[in-house]
Amino acid sequence: MIKLLLISVTRPHHLTNGNYLRTYNVSMRFMDKGYKVFFIHFGNQREQEISDDSEIKTIAEEIFPLNFPDFYHKINGKLYQIFLSICQYPRIPFKPRSISTLQANLKNIIGTYDIDVIHLRDPITGLFLIDFHEIPKILDLTDSASLALKREMREEKCFVKKIRDYFLYCWSKGIEKTLLKDSDIVTVVSPKDKEMLNFLYKKARVEVIPNGVDTNYFSPKAGEKEDFPSILYHGTMRFPPNVRAIEYIWDDILPIIRSKIPETKFWIVGSNPVDQIEKLGSRKGVIVTGHVNDIREYISKASVVLVPMKSGSGIKNKILEAMAMEKPVVTNPMGAEALSEEAKSCLLIGKTAEEIANHVIDLLQDREKRVELGKKGRTMVMRDYTWDRAAESFQQLYIDLLKKQRDKNPQERNFEHRN
Repeated sequence: MIKLLLISVTRPHHLTNGNYLRTYNVSMRFMDKGYKVFFIHFGNQREQEISDDSEIKTIAEEIFPLNFPDFYHKINGKLYQIFLSICQYPRIPFKPRSISTLQANLKNIIGTYDIDVIHLRDPITGLFLIDFHEIPKILDLTDSASLALKREMREEKCFVKKIRDYFLYCWSKGIEKTLLKDSDIVTVVSPKDKEMLNFLYKKARVEVIPNGVDTNYFSPKAGEKEDFPSILYHGTMRFPPNVRAIEYIWDDILPIIRSKIPETKFWIVGSNPVDQIEKLGSRKGVIVTGHVNDIREYISKASVVLVPMKSGSGIKNKILEAMAMEKPVVTNPMGAEALSEEAKSCLLIGKTAEEIANHVIDLLQDREKRVELGKKGRTMVMRDYTWDRAAESFQQLYIDLLKKQRDKNPQERNFEHRN
């Protein structure tokens, strides 16, 4: 029985966060396979007092909430992450006492529970255990921040913001290179992310493990009336790649679609819309919902799910979820880059705004084609993009690492068969 320690900055939520649903769904399957799973997550004192860890108990036997000082939680967004990471960056000698205490608590838990493998969920957790090599470590970056920043910098029109993104890009490359050198294995969801990380450090072992979909949850809803003709884009609406995608649809794609099908509705679904997206809700035929309790209701009503990305990295969960619900998906090469060639054949992919719009028009004008593409997509997801498959891939990496450690130390226990 393998003793696995999962370390995450926040508690994973089953359905509400694109990154942390990966942790939740994969970890739950480790428990089913008989692993002894321990889970560490961070928060400030107030968050720990009001937190409900009942959901995490389905993925771990023991849960250890460790506190960040309140000071760190008063720093917003990227600044919060950057501050924490810089404090941990090994080339910078200054390290707050509270961070050192946090590291000591981590190492105490690792030693007390005789952990076999450490699974680190994100860059910050990786930086907490820099230079700790007593136990094999897998760092699940999911995607490359430097690749995302490189693309964001390319699309940014404001010179000042472009300079900001350039410095963030350079800083992010340094952090990722440090993590690549320190980790036994780094995992990502896309070949493009792997390519970027191996460019930063060629000797790193970077493995691609795509996300999965809960195909029981995301499944076709029988009898749901389609809001025809409509297109849908969903996601967190303050996330820059989503904002850029919405602007791309509104400025360049939707006008072409409406030139042929004027009554086409544009559904923008997701929490925390920024001002420019909020304002689109006042335009004819555009619906901006803000937060919704159940995204499936909106996916099931859409005629076409449209995902044309201009920036960002990683895999697009929104594409997999739509495919699982038998909805036709139109995207561009960047939106589909994390998928296999066979999976891409279940989408319609356009390189330009005109090509994308024409794909949407063709689908809106042909119901049979929409149904056929949707069924093809669900079949593909059920075969190749399940959480069971992702969990098996991680499990094989754990076994590989433990075998490698045992070969170095022949007197170590046989981790595959021990009780």
